[in-house]
Amino acid sequence: MFSFFKPSSTLVAIGAVILFLPQFAQAYIVFSTDSVVSYSPSGSWFILDEPGSAGCGTEFLLGARSNGIVTFTFPAPSTTLQWWGFQRSDGGVAQVCVDNLPCTQFSYKNASTNGSENPRLLANITGLTNKVHTVTITNVLDTSVNAFGQLTVDRFVLSGSLPAPTFPSNTFISSVPLGFAYHAPIILGGNKPALNVLLDTGASNVWVISNLCNSNNCAGHNKYAPGPGFQNLSIQDTVVFGSGGPDNTLVTWRVNDSVTWGTSTIAETTIGAAVGIPTGEALDGNFGMAKSAYAKCGAGNYNNFLENMFMQGDIVNAVIALYQLDGSEGAPSGVTSEGSIGGLDANKFTDSIDWIQMNPQGQWQSPASQRIVKTSSSSSGVDATNLFNHPVLAFDTGDNQLLGLPH
Repeated sequence: MFSFFKPSSTLVAIGAVILFLPQFAQAYIVFSTDSVVSYSPSGSWFILDEPGSAGCGTEFLLGARSNGIVTFTFPAPSTTLQWWGFQRSDGGVAQVCVDNLPCTQFSYKNASTNGSENPRLLANITGLTNKVHTVTITNVLDTSVNAFGQLTVDRFVLSGSLPAPTFPSNTFISSVPLGFAYHAPIILGGNKPALNVLLDTGASNVWVISNLCNSNNCAGHNKYAPGPGFQNLSIQDTVVFGSGGPDNTLVTWRVNDSVTWGTSTIAETTIGAAVGIPTGEALDGNFGMAKSAYAKCGAGNYNNFLENMFMQGDIVNAVIALYQLDGSEGAPSGVTSEGSIGGLDANKFTDSIDWIQMNPQGQWQSPASQRIVKTSSSSSGVDATNLFNHPVLAFDTGDNQLLGLPH
């Protein structure tokens, strides 16, 4: 979920990003690899990246077909359910049960399919009460061919409504000074002074320059030094930019160590300790804020520090709020730009907040957003949605070529 402050609001605050709390006024996608979906028998299901597969790929029942069962618990209330998967030419019927309601059978047989089509809508259930439901999909005998088909799950699509999140006045919030373009001082392990890092909503992983980087590219930077709780995970990650070579390559080793944000410290979270960085890096590191704890499409992703702080109970709400001043707001003396975690500070804005739909996984993206364009501060807004050739809006504080968080 992402928030926008209404035009009548005082723009002392610019935005708040909410992790793990999906809001979906339109369609909400749950990928086949999400933790709320389970498959049995566990050794009979495999992820395949087929044409049109969503997320990390489609789950295929490659084992004994007569025993295939999928269980899916909604992550939030919904009044509808769509099940998307691949049709099979050799037959297939599934029984879909929602809670204790009567079950319904859906055929996913299509004699004309050749296996190259994108996933199709296999079941569409409407009229549910707006609450969390549990769905069971069981592969059953297709009597038209006297055989069991190959069951697949590409994604589920839900719709429903949720009340806007609320934060009690006594909610614990920890803050750090927020510099230009979402730069903030963070303490890791045993390093002091703090490292100046980018709070990057377009990346999920964290890397910082370590004291093991001795190249000229690392000179002049504050560097991460291991703390008392340091653990070397012995996993190397390498990212090559542009034409490659040492001056265009980021090399990090995954380690576990403490991270301190303002007055909050998490004793153990995974970061990338950089031993080689591209030339021209102005900051000491990059703190990814994109959601990484949903579906992981490979070994490259790990929970970021905010997700870990939430799951370990260090903060009550998995929230990062970025309050950015541009100097024109007339803010009282002492009010500065801040990056906060743990909740939303009602002292930073007036009026109310609009909450908009975001993709459940990966970057902070709004899948289908209306675009209102104003030619001047005094003109009325014009709906220019159809003039854009990309329906997705990405909120990426790390890329000034994309739509950044609003100032």
